[in-house]
Amino acid sequence: MDPRHAVLFEPVRIGPKVLRNRFYQVPHASGFGTRLPRTHAAFRAIKAEGGWAAVCTDYASISDEADETPAVSTDVWDRADAAALGLLVEQVHAHGALAGIELFHGGRDSTNGVSRRPLLAPSPIAGERVPYSVPKQMDSYDIERVQRQWVDAALAARDVGAVGVGIVPVGDGKMRHRSPHVTAARTAKRGSRQAPLSRISSSAAAARQTSA
Repeated sequence: MDPRHAVLFEPVRIGPKVLRNRFYQVPHASGFGTRLPRTHAAFRAIKAEGGWAAVCTDYASISDEADETPAVSTDVWDRADAAALGLLVEQVHAHGALAGIELFHGGRDSTNGVSRRPLLAPSPIAGERVPYSVPKQMDSYDIERVQRQWVDAALAARDVGAVGVGIVPVGDGKMRHRSPHVTAARTAKRGSRQAPLSRISSSAAAARQTSA
């Protein structure tokens, strides 16, 4: 082996965990997700068997308010979804790799075609993915509830053995979307609307870290 490449095969410590080398399979869609849990688990396990140090899932919807149908994601909505994720983690671990997950909320650009839940976003401006669908502008209750969903999803992933939790609160500006008049808006209870949203991902990260 070329000595210049030797560093790629050295173990890397990240917090309390150790990657066996520097090959990290980043989150990417597979088309399997929660719909085909055994196929998905086998697909990721093959990567672990091939030598990857860490193997991640697809993007993972944190609640039925972030339903991506007809796209396929790794949902983390309930116990059944957690069990499917646990199967994947178990098979990845069997080949000596660590398992990770990328938590996601699509905001105004979720489709919610199956869940039929209202779209949520910081401002009531329609997205480009779902024509003519105007999201509900999040109030303080929505912000706190979605914040809790992020935390619960992170802890559910932790409980089945996923050691890497990526947090993606935005996709094409989805959860961060705002207009100038909304950005400037203030509420007596919460101050700026954007500040609480920025705390959603940090709260999930903090909960995941303190519970590790």
